[in-house]
Amino acid sequence: MSRLVSGIAVKRLRIHADERGSVFEVLRAGEEIAGSFAQLNIVTAFPGVIKGWRRHREQSGLFAAASGTIKLVIHDDRTGSETAGETNEFILGDRNPILVRVPAGVLYGFKAFGDREAVVVHLADRPYRASDPDEDRVDPHLGDVPYDWDRPDR
Repeated sequence: MSRLVSGIAVKRLRIHADERGSVFEVLRAGEEIAGSFAQLNIVTAFPGVIKGWRRHREQSGLFAAASGTIKLVIHDDRTGSETAGETNEFILGDRNPILVRVPAGVLYGFKAFGDREAVVVHLADRPYRASDPDEDRVDPHLGDVPYDWDRPDR
């Protein structure tokens, strides 16, 4: 794996289970990875769907998959970044419960895979504003980002 893109943080999540069900603990106030957050979103994607590429100029976000499985990909194209050109991949889901912090300024996207819809928890550190969405989008199919979403062996 390439080195971690500058500003990324990853936390292994805990699932507490017994005969009644489970609790999937994602985040506690005061944890270093938490930073501050202003909006909670639940995002879904059907298997094979790519949500991305996106870049937020100011917003950072935390991602965890509550159900299903996604491949979260982060590409650093920030001019002057110590990790410029690096791409990181993370599998988030039932079999790998992790929380990933995506810093402002990097391109990110995710692709759902498996046999069911993925449900993703996204905590943003600033609320969405329609008048200033703080978002650039890049089509994942045009090849403008050096990443092949169709390769299953990556």
